[in-house]
Amino acid sequence: MGVLPALEAAGFPAKFGAQFHLGNASKFTRFCFRESRFTREARAFQVERATFDDILLKHARGSGAEVREGWTVGQVTNRPEGVTVLARAADGRSEELQAHFLIDASGREM
Repeated sequence: MGVLPALEAAGFPAKFGAQFHLGNASKFTRFCFRESRFTREARAFQVERATFDDILLKHARGSGAEVREGWTVGQVTNRPEGVTVLARAADGRSEELQAHFLIDASGREM
């Protein structure tokens, strides 16, 4: 995606593996990223979520994505040719938007 230089510049700590334990510590699993069959990358980053999300948003905008912040989605209609969204801006105006794809990046908390 081309966002790696921005992530490196943010100074996030690099992670080269991970280890997960059961709550009672009876079992654990280790992952060494360079040996993984699920990724080509030998490292990951320990990110602060809000900063990471902001970097991704700015990168998407800079790469040509149309980004709308502060809008409320009222209705989504999926069709074979794409998706239609009825949305309202913070100033109250409504708009019908059409796209091939819809990415909901509103977060998990409301």
